[in-house]
Amino acid sequence: MSEVPLPLQLESIIMPGDVITLASLKDLVDFENVMASAINPFIDQTLWAGRVSIGELIRPKVKGHLFNGNITDITLTAMNEPYERLLDAAARGVKSSRQGGQLGEKNVLSNKYSVEHTQEYKGFILQANASSSGRGLIGRIQSELWYAPLSPRIRNAGTVVQQTYITKAGVEHIYRREFNEDYVWTINVDSYGRVIKRWVSRPEYDPDKFVELNETSRKIGLTVLQKALQYPIVAPMRD
Repeated sequence: MSEVPLPLQLESIIMPGDVITLASLKDLVDFENVMASAINPFIDQTLWAGRVSIGELIRPKVKGHLFNGNITDITLTAMNEPYERLLDAAARGVKSSRQGGQLGEKNVLSNKYSVEHTQEYKGFILQANASSSGRGLIGRIQSELWYAPLSPRIRNAGTVVQQTYITKAGVEHIYRREFNEDYVWTINVDSYGRVIKRWVSRPEYDPDKFVELNETSRKIGLTVLQKALQYPIVAPMRD
């Protein structure tokens, strides 16, 4: 198993089992930017910047609130056959998240032109440490990530496209085109505003450890408040 440091270039082949080591969430964001630009060289950076942050997707959730501690010591292990692992994720017990994309067989590519892109799918098993400044290491997080190009647009042979438009002179014109063979073209943005495809599974972790942290933090906060009320700082009155 080899370790691949950042900056990672996709021109160098990522082999199954390769491990990418990252220090923090900032490095993970940088990694995603490299992946996105390599998959879509004409990426719209503004649209890409509007995605749900990776930190929000992999942080544990405790009683409806995201864990706000540190996520560090991140490793990404490259998957073998990532497209197939995306399709069988649900069967393997990997759960989808509402904002991370739906996993499973609904992602089957149905036409031969899209299937050609399955070799461009990249998948990683993420593992990371979650810690707090007061208690140190709380627990481990695991998630699965996938990145892939957008599916191409296709006009099948025999398709007829007809459009009527009016010229400035008020003359009606009908544009008609029949495709004698399949016509395929790539796109840089799809109808959802995506510039690449990305899936992030729901993070797996020991919830008891994070619930304990949440309750301890709340008690500490209450203790501080009670002490402050016992010995209030009284400001002098001003004339």
